[in-house]
Amino acid sequence: MRGPGTASRVRAGAAPSARRRQSPCTCREGTGPGPRRAVAPDAYRSENPRPRPESPRPRGDPASVPARPRPERRGTRGATTRRTRQPARPPRTPAARKGAGRRPSGGPGGTARAAAPYAASRGRPRRPARHRHRRRGALRHRQSAKESASPMKTIDELISQGVSGKRVFVRADLNVPLADGVITDDGRIRAVLPTLTALAEAGAKVVVASHLGRPKGAPDPAFSLLPAAERIGELLGRPVAFAQDTVGPAAHEAVDGLEPGQLAVIENLRFNPGETSKDEAERGDFAERLSHLADVYVGDGFGAVHRKHASVFDLPKLLPHYAGYLITTEVGVLHKLTEDVRRPYAVVLGGAKVSDKLGVIDHLLERADRILVGGGMVFTFLAAKGHEVGASLLQEDQIPVVQEYLRRAAEKGVEFVLPTDVVVSRSFPDLKAKAPTAHETVAADAIPADGIGLDIGAGSQALYAARLADAGTVFWNGPMGVFEHPDFAAGTRAVAQALVDSEGFTVVGGGDSAAAVRILGFDESAFSHISTGGGASLEYLEGASLPGLAALED
Repeated sequence: MRGPGTASRVRAGAAPSARRRQSPCTCREGTGPGPRRAVAPDAYRSENPRPRPESPRPRGDPASVPARPRPERRGTRGATTRRTRQPARPPRTPAARKGAGRRPSGGPGGTARAAAPYAASRGRPRRPARHRHRRRGALRHRQSAKESASPMKTIDELISQGVSGKRVFVRADLNVPLADGVITDDGRIRAVLPTLTALAEAGAKVVVASHLGRPKGAPDPAFSLLPAAERIGELLGRPVAFAQDTVGPAAHEAVDGLEPGQLAVIENLRFNPGETSKDEAERGDFAERLSHLADVYVGDGFGAVHRKHASVFDLPKLLPHYAGYLITTEVGVLHKLTEDVRRPYAVVLGGAKVSDKLGVIDHLLERADRILVGGGMVFTFLAAKGHEVGASLLQEDQIPVVQEYLRRAAEKGVEFVLPTDVVVSRSFPDLKAKAPTAHETVAADAIPADGIGLDIGAGSQALYAARLADAGTVFWNGPMGVFEHPDFAAGTRAVAQALVDSEGFTVVGGGDSAAAVRILGFDESAFSHISTGGGASLEYLEGASLPGLAALED
């Protein structure tokens, strides 16, 4: 039996029943229960091979295609560049429009990648033929946008310089939802796999670190990263060591025991108060201790880049630092939403509180063509227009702010689209039992006094789909209703379907929107991009400086 303070080895994934039988770690620095061992099914080795770079798809015989001048490009709202008239060309079929000029995404040595190769392990049906090339084409555009958007050094540069035998600290975002110790959505884990795979196959000793939940600066078994370490092992089909502390003896033993090409996950960074401390000295001290575990830093936790935390902001200053594939992709996509927008530009905003979206709304009034509003925040908009909203969620103190936004939108020609009907109930549904809840659809200006608005109605769903149909770019952040309950998921499902059907560039802005896509069973690859950072995405669109990105650009 291994003694206290040692690192345990998680083999290529534990069987779920085995994981439940084992007790969580105590997570104290240098202490813990005995090791937990598990074995992953061999199926993951065959189902999840590392994606290999592919050559660009030929576009046909150049001699048969007449040369065309570059079309007009638009940046910020109203800005254009000169173009010449394009010669007439034969019309193309919808299938040709979807696939023309697109190629598969590359591997670690090529373009930035998302985690689409791993979607097959989730057992989802194959997406319709008309969407089969969308995500791949989007990745090509993301990379080109990234190249013009940020001076960050990339992981490709690191690998080209030689990384074999070096300890590479990867700050990932493994903040996944857990239910009784079982991961219910592994999207963020799958998103970082391309970076982990590339580094491991280049011979690096990979040290993976992340936060999970809000443990308040102290060890809490409910927030252990052990399930995430096991899941990484399952998806990669290789052993993953797990250290039961962050900078103590177990962490150092796990890292020191790595061979080139092997991975270790250290315990939840937020178990140490220095990770989130507002005191720069305390935060810097923790970053210094983390730096002893690595030779190089790779930032790939986009969901945390808006946090001024030790592992995100301070640690990159102490080590040579590079951006991983996920952050490279995320920044490239968001750049397309701010500086290189294909119009019409439609934004769908939902969620509970309008106060959470004030900054991004203010920013979008200068850039978007139309803003569609749903979720709990829509009732503050309806109240701002003079409608009664019954017992629905309402932020009365924000009504004047919303009225000012509506006035500015009218001046600038930005269209605000609000629901014409809503689904209401007299009580909030039980989200665990999901039992049927009495509800009815009423006009948005006729909500009864005791009615709680929980979703947009069928008429609004059709309206929103119509306003998204011709959009060249769509950004969606926030569900349209209480999608966790089947009685109130139709609005969110309709918006997701509208993005799937769109011919434009479609981005799901992380958070609950990304969770809704997966819970409602949509094929993730049918969207151009699904962000892993809800709050980070919004702050980027607001024009705010994100500490984690600033540190990588330094």
